Amino acid sequence: MCFCLFFFAVAPLIAVPNQLVGAPTNTDVTIDCLIEAHPRAINYWIFGDGMLLSANKHNAELIESGYRAHMKLTVKNLQRNDFGTYKCISK
Repeated sequence: MCFCLFFFAVAPLIAVPNQLVGAPTNTDVTIDCLIEAHPRAINYWIFGDGMLLSANKHNAELIESGYRAHMKLTVKNLQRNDFGTYKCISK
């Protein structure tokens, strides 16, 4: 009799609840990205050509629970040059 353990890898699956978000200038806005992956994925945000890190302008938060992750990006004091396409990346 053999007891076998199997390891199943699941490529990241990304869901974006609100793909179009609008907000007035001089306010804070938060965008969300939901991810399922096994093993845990590397997750980050991109705006334009660069990766976004938590700093004075942006707050990137990652909440992990098992094989699920909830990415939140808050853009503080939204200005005209903050408008554009934000991408959540999971590898």
